[in-house]
Amino acid sequence: MASKRSVLALLSRAELLDVVDRFELSIQDRRKRDDVFETVAGSKRATLAAILPDLPRDRLKDLCRTLNLDDSGREKSALVDRLTGNGEASPEPKRVRANKSRAPSREKPAARSPSQMTVGRGGAKKTVRTTTERGTPARRRASGDA
Repeated sequence: MASKRSVLALLSRAELLDVVDRFELSIQDRRKRDDVFETVAGSKRATLAAILPDLPRDRLKDLCRTLNLDDSGREKSALVDRLTGNGEASPEPKRVRANKSRAPSREKPAARSPSQMTVGRGGAKKTVRTTTERGTPARRRASGDA
């Protein structure tokens, strides 16, 4: 979600003046962009949700690109939602963890401790962890083996 000030900072003086006129905001000097910007940014009536739908789709796409938001789609409403942060139209890009790869590991499995045994019949193997009453490892077969 982009803040109101960050989006308004990207608008031209003429676009900001259109907002001032549409919302009938009082301004001291219309010639200075900074004064126009501060008036619109400080207005509670002029929200991003009310300002952005009047901009052309291409301009909304430019704003999305500049703010590193997804600019795909044809509908203006989806672009406005991304800029205002409404709805689920502004998903964050998926982050890939560097230490986990999707390729299967070719490393050998770690050596088993004495308290672990692999037993089984046929192709089915089962790791059994056994201990004695004193907590020392004990070896035994899994139940059902003969």
